[in-house]
Amino acid sequence: MPILPISQLEEQPLTYPVGVADFQMTTGKPFDKRRFAAIPMLLVQGSIDENDSVPEGAKMRSQEHFSSDSYSFEQAQ
Repeated sequence: MPILPISQLEEQPLTYPVGVADFQMTTGKPFDKRRFAAIPMLLVQGSIDENDSVPEGAKMRSQEHFSSDSYSFEQAQ
């Protein structure tokens, strides 16, 4: 999963696995943006791949109907 090397977006905290707001609390070390940028990454999703981690439509209307194998309801929003 791609991780955004930022702590917040539009004043909303981005926690792991979306962002790094809780990086130090989780790892005990400060986030090093320079070292993170040095990691080679290749992220691929096929054109017919339907296993999207962020559902759309009715599943995003309420937490009751939400289902994701990667993100919490708040992170997906």
